[in-house]
Amino acid sequence: MKTKCTFLLVLLGLLVGMPAWAKEVRFKKVVVDKTFRAEGVAVGDINRDGKIDVLAGDVWYAAPDWKMHEIRLSVSTTARKVTASALPTSRRM
Repeated sequence: MKTKCTFLLVLLGLLVGMPAWAKEVRFKKVVVDKTFRAEGVAVGDINRDGKIDVLAGDVWYAAPDWKMHEIRLSVSTTARKVTASALPTSRRM
């Protein structure tokens, strides 16, 4: 019985005190690029300036102005048509 009373008092204390420590989380949407780059992103301080940068696909965006930097040439800019004659032939032994 004493355990139930203690549990109820703790629960009541949490419920009464909840508005004091529960804060609304707010987000600000920032579109850094309208081009689809990847399904997901990674974040980290790429240029070691103390600000969190965003990596997506073949590019990364430097905070706070979100200037785009290429990591490597994207597939769309390096794609070329491969024909059968361009493929290496196998060696006969």
